[in-house]
Amino acid sequence: PQCANSHTGPSCIEMIITYLLLSLLGANAVQAWSIHIQPSGERLQNRVVGENFLVVCGVKDYEGPASNVQVNWIKDNEIIRGGRIMTIEKPLSSQLMIVRAKKEDSGDYMCQVKLDGDIKVEPAKITFIKTPQFVEPRKDQHPEDGTTAEIECKVDAEPGVEIFWQFNGETLGESTSRPYEFKDNKQILVIPRFDAKKDDGIYLCNAAQFSSFETLHINVTAYSRPSITVFETPSANLGYEAQSAQFKCAATGKPKPTYKWFKVATYFDDVDYERPKDDEEIVASDLYAVDDGLLVINALAATHSGQYKCVAVNEIGEDEKIADLKVFLKPEVEKMKNVVKEDGEEVTFTCEFKADGKANAKFVFGEEEYKLGEDEDEEAEDTTFGPGDDGDDEEDEENEGEKEKKVEEEEAVEEGDEDDQGKEGEENTDDGDNEESTTAGDDLDEANDENEDDEVAKELHDATPNDEEDEAETEGGEEEEEKEEETHDIHEARIEHVDAILVPAKEMEDEEEVITTTEASVEKEDEEKDENEVEKTEDKEEAEDNEEDETTTGDAKDEDEDEEKKWKRFVRDITSERVSVKEENGILTLTIRRLSQSDAGDYQCIVENEAGKTVRSASLAITHAPEITEYSKDPIRSFDGEDFALHCSASAVPAPEWTWKRNGHVIEADGTRIVIDDVADSSTLSIKDAVKSDFGAIECVASNNVGEPAAASMTVIRVVAPGTPSLPACQEHVYPNYGQCTLNDEDFESDEGDATPEHIIFYVAPMDVAKDEDFDFKTQARNFTVAYNGAKMRLHGLDTNKAYYVRAQAINEAGESELSPQTTMETTDPWAPEAPSEVDVKCDTSCEVSWVEPNNHGAPISSYKIEVKEIEANADKEIIYSGDDIEYEVPFDVDSFSIPSMKPNVRYEIAVIAANIIGQSSPTAIVVDTPDTVSSSLSLERFFTPKMIAIIAIALFLVVVVIDGLCYLTMRCGVLACCLSRCRSSSHKKSAGTDLESGKAAESGRLLDGPAR
Repeated sequence: PQCANSHTGPSCIEMIITYLLLSLLGANAVQAWSIHIQPSGERLQNRVVGENFLVVCGVKDYEGPASNVQVNWIKDNEIIRGGRIMTIEKPLSSQLMIVRAKKEDSGDYMCQVKLDGDIKVEPAKITFIKTPQFVEPRKDQHPEDGTTAEIECKVDAEPGVEIFWQFNGETLGESTSRPYEFKDNKQILVIPRFDAKKDDGIYLCNAAQFSSFETLHINVTAYSRPSITVFETPSANLGYEAQSAQFKCAATGKPKPTYKWFKVATYFDDVDYERPKDDEEIVASDLYAVDDGLLVINALAATHSGQYKCVAVNEIGEDEKIADLKVFLKPEVEKMKNVVKEDGEEVTFTCEFKADGKANAKFVFGEEEYKLGEDEDEEAEDTTFGPGDDGDDEEDEENEGEKEKKVEEEEAVEEGDEDDQGKEGEENTDDGDNEESTTAGDDLDEANDENEDDEVAKELHDATPNDEEDEAETEGGEEEEEKEEETHDIHEARIEHVDAILVPAKEMEDEEEVITTTEASVEKEDEEKDENEVEKTEDKEEAEDNEEDETTTGDAKDEDEDEEKKWKRFVRDITSERVSVKEENGILTLTIRRLSQSDAGDYQCIVENEAGKTVRSASLAITHAPEITEYSKDPIRSFDGEDFALHCSASAVPAPEWTWKRNGHVIEADGTRIVIDDVADSSTLSIKDAVKSDFGAIECVASNNVGEPAAASMTVIRVVAPGTPSLPACQEHVYPNYGQCTLNDEDFESDEGDATPEHIIFYVAPMDVAKDEDFDFKTQARNFTVAYNGAKMRLHGLDTNKAYYVRAQAINEAGESELSPQTTMETTDPWAPEAPSEVDVKCDTSCEVSWVEPNNHGAPISSYKIEVKEIEANADKEIIYSGDDIEYEVPFDVDSFSIPSMKPNVRYEIAVIAANIIGQSSPTAIVVDTPDTVSSSLSLERFFTPKMIAIIAIALFLVVVVIDGLCYLTMRCGVLACCLSRCRSSSHKKSAGTDLESGKAAESGRLLDGPAR
C-alpha cells in the first residue's frame, strides 16, 4: 500500500519484487534477523501533546557488521531526516525523536531496515492527545451563604476525560452523607444549602485522561450580601445654609462592604409622562467629604435639598437606604442703594427680604439698633386671622369694648379740673395731627391714646440711664405730671408710630420691658403704672449711685457723659418722631427726618433666622463742603532730577474736584512728567525729574459747589549739594580718647536752595602717618560719620596722648562736598571714667541694678562700686540718710548686680561708680522704693569679699592656736605638744652622744621608771 500512490523508484520496486517472489515460491524459510521497535503497541498511543517523545527502531538477531545495516524512519513515504521531528542514527538502530509533540504529529510511521540487499519494514502507529486543561480557572470562589452554591471547574480535554471532585480527602458523589449534585459532565459541583461553617474549605477538581492527570485546587469561602444596620441623618432631616450636614451609613456583610453615596435624581415632567434621571454619584471634593460610610456636605446651599442614598456593595450584592434633607436657608435680602441727601431732608431706607421660618429684621447704625418690638410682633400674630375666622365679628366686639372704655374715660375727664381738660384737649389735638403716622387698623379713641402716650413716656423715662428723677411720687396726679413735663421734657417720649420701637444696642441687652403703644386693657395699664413706679424708684437709686461714681473718677465721668449724650439724642429722635421703623410684607423701612451730618454713615439691614443672618448695607451721605482730612504736612526735601509726590484727602459730599497750585498758579498735568491722580476723595500730585521751578509752596484745593472750597498748603524744599567746609575747629578742648569739632554754619548757606548737610564725614589720621605727601585721606585715614546738627560733634575711639590731622566732608541728599583744609587735633593722657549711664533698678523678690558701660576715658574699667543708702524725709521734706551705708564691689565685665539684704517698703538711694587705674567716676544715683515682695534675708554674697575672707581666716587661725595650747597644757597632746616633743627628743639624743664621747654613762630617759629596789 505504501507504494500505491508513490512514483516508481528503486526502493519501492525492490520491495514489490521481494514480496512477489516470496509469495510465488511460498518460501517458508525463517529469516535470520528481525526489526524491533521500542516502545511499541499501546505505548505508542495517546501520548501527551507538548512533551518530547522518543521511539527506537533496531535490528535484532544480527551478528554481522553494522555497516551492512541501514535503518530509516518513514512517514508519508518520506524518509525522516531532521527538524522538529528528527532521527538519530546508531549502530544497528535509528532513534525517532519528536520535540514538543503536537496533535498533528499523530500518524502512521514505518521503520525500514536494509541489510545485505534485504529490506524489511515495521509499521508503528503513534497518536498524540491534549492533556486536560482548566479553562479560566477560578481558584477562589465565594458562593452566598445559605443558598445553593455552584462551584465551577471548566475542563478542555479530549473525549473520554473523567472529572471527579474531592473535599477533605473524600471523593464527592451523590451517595455521600452530604448530598452533592453535578452539572455539565461534572464540571459544576452543586452544593445545596451552602453552610459556611461546614462547607468552607479547599475543593479538588481532578481531570484524568489516559496517562495524564490534572488537579485544580479551589478555595471556597461563603460570602454574605450587605445589610445596612446603621443609618444616621441630620437631626429632623434639616440642614442650615452655609453649615455642614453629616450622614453616616454602616452595613454588615462578607466581604466588608464598600459604600457609595448618590444624590437621588428628581423626576421632571415631559408632557404626559415622567422621565427618570440617573442618580448622581457623590465623589470627594471641596464640597463633599466622603470617607467610607460617612458623607459630610460642606457649605450647604439650596441645591443640596433632596434625597441622599447610601449603597453598600460587595461581591454578593448590595443594600441601600435613602434619607431626605431639607436645607433651611438664610434670609435673602435685596441690595440697598446708597443715598445722598442734604441737611434737613428726609431719607427712607428700604430692606426687602425673604426668609424661611421666623425672621428678625433690624437696621443698625453704629451702636444703635432700629427694629420692631417683640410685643408688637406677638400682637401682630394674635390679630392675624386664619382661613375661616370671622375677623369682622371680632373687630366689632373690639370696637364695642372701645366705645365702653371711651364713655368711662369721658366721665373721668368731666370729674377732673379745667386745667386737666385743657391739657387733654391739647394732647388729643396732637394725636389728631399725627394721626397719619399711626398704623392702619389702630382705631383708638383720644382718651386711650392719651393714657397710652403717658404710659410710654413714663416707660422711656424710667429706662433712661443717669437721668435726674423727680423726688415726688406720681400716682396719677395730673398736676405732678405737668410739673414733670415742664422740668424734664427731654426724658419724655411719645411715639405716634406704633409699628416702631427704637432701642440702642447697648440697652437692648439689659432691658426686659419693650416700649409699645398698642391697645391694652385698663387693668394692664394700672399694673404697668405700678411696675413703672417701682422701676422708677430703682432707676433713681441707680442714677444717684452713678452720680457718686462719676464724682470719684474723671475718665469714667467723661465716658458716661458721652453715653448720656448719645442716649439723649436717641430719646430726642424718638420724641420728635425723627426716626421710625416699619415692617410690612417682608419689607423693613427706616425713615429719618431732619437729617444732619451726624446721620451720615453706613446703615446695615440685618435679617436673621435659624440658619443665620444676612447683612446688606447702604451708605447715607449728607452733602457738605469739602474739609481737608489728610495731606503731606511735613516739608518734603528733594533735589533736581529726583521724583517726589504730594497727597491730599478730603471729606466732601458730593466728591470734590481737585486743583493743585504753585505760588498761586494752577499746576497743569502733562501726563508724563507732571501727573495728577484724582481718586474719589483724594488726589496725588506726582512730579518726575524735578527742576528748579517745581519747588516751593504747593497748595491743593478741593471744591464741590457746596460751601467754600478747602485748601491745604505744603512745602517742597529744593536741596542742593553742600559747599566745602572751611577749616574745622577741633582745638578748643582736648580729651583723652575722643575729639570734638565744630564747623561754620555759614559754609552751608546757598541762594539756590537748602545746602544743609545731613552728615559730616571726618577723616582722621595720625600726624606721623599723614605727613607724607602722597597720603590720601579718603582711602587711608579713619573716617567718622556724624549727624550734622550745627553743634559740636564728637569723634570717639581715638588713642590717648596723640596728635592727629583732621579733614571734613559734608553730605546731603543732593550730593557731597570736597574735603575741607586739614586741621590738627590732640588727645591727652587717660582720665578717670565717665559716670555710668542708664542706671535702672528692678525689684521683685530682690532688687537688681543695671547700667550701661561708660566711656573709660582711655584706661580700661577695672571695677564698679555699688553704694546703697537707706534714706527718708524729715518734717521739712529734707532728705536724710538713715541706717548703714553698704558698698559692693563688682567686676568690670558685668553690667548688672543683684543687691542682697534689702528691706521691703523702704526707700533707698543706689549709686553706681566706675573705676579705672586713674580713679573713680562720679556716681550715678537713683532712688527706689522697695515693694512688699522684696525678701529681707541676708545673702552670703555680702560676706564673700576678699577683706572678709582674710578676717575670717585670721580669726580661725587664732582660735586653732588657742585650742591647741590648751590641749598641750592639760592633756599633753596637740600640734604644739608634738612639736615640743620632737624638739626635746632631738636635744636628748644630742646630749647622750656628748656623754658617750666624754665617757659618761647615758641616762635611760624613761619617765615611768620607778625607784630602785
